[in-house]
Amino acid sequence: MRFCLLLLIFLTLPSSAIAQSEVSGALAGVVFEDTDGDGRRGPGEPGLAGVVVCSRSACVQTDDGGIYEVAVEPGYRVVYVSLPDGYRAVRAYWRRVPADPFEWLVSFPLEKTPSSRAFSFIHASDTHLDEESLPRIRLLRELTEARGVDFVIITGDLIRDALRVPEETALERYELFRKEKDAFPVPVWVVPGNHENFGIERHLSGVSEDHPLYGKAMYRRFLGPTYYSFNYGGVHFVGLDTVDIADKWYYAHVDATQMSWLDEDLSMVPAETPIITFNHIPLFSAVIHGWRYYPDGGSLIEIDGREQYRHMVSNYAEVLERFVGRNYPLALGGHGHAREEILLGDRRFETRFHQTAAVVGDTGQREGMQYASGVTLYRMRDGKIEGWEFILLDEPSVPSGSVDSQS
Repeated sequence: MRFCLLLLIFLTLPSSAIAQSEVSGALAGVVFEDTDGDGRRGPGEPGLAGVVVCSRSACVQTDDGGIYEVAVEPGYRVVYVSLPDGYRAVRAYWRRVPADPFEWLVSFPLEKTPSSRAFSFIHASDTHLDEESLPRIRLLRELTEARGVDFVIITGDLIRDALRVPEETALERYELFRKEKDAFPVPVWVVPGNHENFGIERHLSGVSEDHPLYGKAMYRRFLGPTYYSFNYGGVHFVGLDTVDIADKWYYAHVDATQMSWLDEDLSMVPAETPIITFNHIPLFSAVIHGWRYYPDGGSLIEIDGREQYRHMVSNYAEVLERFVGRNYPLALGGHGHAREEILLGDRRFETRFHQTAAVVGDTGQREGMQYASGVTLYRMRDGKIEGWEFILLDEPSVPSGSVDSQS
């Protein structure tokens, strides 16, 4: 009934009102169980109640019939579902919001999958993909197949660079990454790194701020939302975008819009549910990542008259405040190209802040350190970390760790 009403409203609006609805309005649709996996809703395929659907900062839950209606905000034409436990997206978990409001009815077919409280996943980062580094991401895919994990998380710097290159080069790299990602035998969940922000170093890229794919828009065009969540094996996974932009430079920060979204997302998650976050620039790190100065930018940046370090999230306390009183065992990051495990002594948290190394290869000599290339495999059971193993991509594995034996 609500579908018919929304469609009737759109059909009877004058053209001026339709133009206005592109600026602010509501997008509707249905989330349903696609029993035959054809991507279309057929007879007897039920709507799924209680599924979270989000746009930029707004999240809603589907009603008893699987129907949702979510606000659409200007400049962010992406809508997605927070995949519920035991389901996979038949096409993709996200959709581009159609430019024409007459088409603002977007549905999500989901298919049931086997669900287990015991599962494993690989945390990888910094693939820096282009034709030269292509063998490295394929090595990661081979490892994924060999280890039989349930999914892979890649925490940013997915492509070699989009910051400083013209449009043609950036598009080629994004196309290549999407192709390689889709070739994995299991789902690959990604978040953006600093190198995914298209053209922002304008003095090098020659790209205008008015370009329709400038900044994060190119990422959303190819890979969907820059922050989102999904559920697997009794765990709520939250992908954060910890890269903000100030004029020509990136820095580590979670903006106010994303904070609003995070509040919405977590409000629909029971307090006892285990939460694992993953993002590019870490919330905490002991790695001094490029503490140096350049003629046109360095490790320190001035934001609103205040100098801050670019390579660790500046408003981490504001982010972590959202997790007080929750079950938050693990926060995953990348960026530093180094394996790192931190357990803080904060009385409110029992969170491990883990960074993994770069897939693209060893760093060579960097600030007096040389970091090996590798990924981390995690084993989960009943919402708890059973153990983890750092796997060198060029040499035998490092001995396993666990929450009992490794700090």
